Amino acid sequence: MADNEEDNLRVNAIQTLIQTLHNQYPKKGFSISNKLQFVHTTDRGICILAKQSIIKDETLMTIPEKARLSSVKLVNSSKKMLTLRNKMKKNAPQRQKLQGYLDPEDFMLTLQMMRALAKRSQVKDGSSKLNANDPDCIYIEQAASWPTEEEMKEMSWFYWDLGKVKKIWNVSTLWFSFFELKNHVQFIFNTVLHPFFRANNPKDYIDPTLPSNIALGDLKVNEKKALLNTYIYAISLAWSRSHQDGTGKPDMIPLVELFNGTSEKMNDRVPGKKQKKSAINVDIARGYWPFSKFYMMCIRCA
Repeated sequence: MADNEEDNLRVNAIQTLIQTLHNQYPKKGFSISNKLQFVHTTDRGICILAKQSIIKDETLMTIPEKARLSSVKLVNSSKKMLTLRNKMKKNAPQRQKLQGYLDPEDFMLTLQMMRALAKRSQVKDGSSKLNANDPDCIYIEQAASWPTEEEMKEMSWFYWDLGKVKKIWNVSTLWFSFFELKNHVQFIFNTVLHPFFRANNPKDYIDPTLPSNIALGDLKVNEKKALLNTYIYAISLAWSRSHQDGTGKPDMIPLVELFNGTSEKMNDRVPGKKQKKSAINVDIARGYWPFSKFYMMCIRCA
């Protein structure tokens, strides 16, 4: 598929997502300013433009909590999910302490995103059907708005080759953090998630439309690799686009995840004026810049 065609599909998916949110929350819970416009640019991907001047403290959008992909929501959905979350915490206490910025809730959010990706492909091929009021419609359309796997390969640590990165960074603190992070993500998959997938209908967590999975051919034969490909793609998205809820747990909030927060440029002080922070109003959700769950990043969207 050509790049511009893929880009148009993402913009169309965003418009469909907005309409679905309107339909499912017609009276309260969802709102979006008509001053916003979602477009695609060749150098920055999906961008949000202001068609008109935005007044200070103006509410740009309101997203219902029920419409969010939430780790807490998944953990509380069943005893099975709570057990899975607790197993992650129990199986890797030392790694968890070392990493700090990836906890069980991050992996539970990744799991929910894998389900959304798989469900989207099942609806697309006709093996699953949804009515217009099904909450899964929101998650499926949200998934259709995400960057492609190829785009994530350029941006995400989880795709980078250890050997090549070591040649560039040498054996530094940064390289060690990178090394431990990749090992931790693989460890959770091998020891906790893969056994869970095998016991709980693996196809419900595989996105067969990912280029890496298409290249595998028979996904039944290459089931573990297909699960791993979907997992790495989903955790790359969660790592870079999630926000915190009111309790500090990660959420993927429809539309809000497309905001980049305040830029470095806009945080520069204006000559001759005292300016403590950016003039851009991003009081929409608690998030990290650039929304990475990482102890070296500071909260800018709060």
